[in-house]
Amino acid sequence: MHDVTYPETLAWVDERIARGGRHQICTVNAEFIIRAQHDPAFNRLLLNSDLNVPDGISMIWAARHGGHPLRERVTGSDLLPQLCARAAQRGWRVFFLGAAEGVADACAARMQAIYPGLNVCCTFAGNAQPEGDAAALAHLAAARPNLLFVAYGAP
Repeated sequence: MHDVTYPETLAWVDERIARGGRHQICTVNAEFIIRAQHDPAFNRLLLNSDLNVPDGISMIWAARHGGHPLRERVTGSDLLPQLCARAAQRGWRVFFLGAAEGVADACAARMQAIYPGLNVCCTFAGNAQPEGDAAALAHLAAARPNLLFVAYGAP
């Protein structure tokens, strides 16, 4: 878990987009930690992620209890609109992936209504199972987004 605030997370994203390449943020909650303890592949995913933000309030409590308090809870649901606002200002291309059929479309439409000029380059419900990877990767390659929001849940 990284001890970051919203402004630090947004600055981190700015820097990574300017730098280019692929970078992953995980919004970690208790479910992620429990899963990672019993699922080596998911544990590796978290360990190899570029930034793990404390999404769940239980992460704040556990860190405090463990003697390593975190300064702020950084939730994915609050980070997404802040990143969409930034994307609209900076002309970044945004891709919404996952959730049930139509949810990514609805989320994209809502964000575009709130943040005029938001460039949504793709929405795709996809399939969170391994057999859905090829289709998601094809959409990703065609869309070439600056930001990819994935709503598949954990793992």
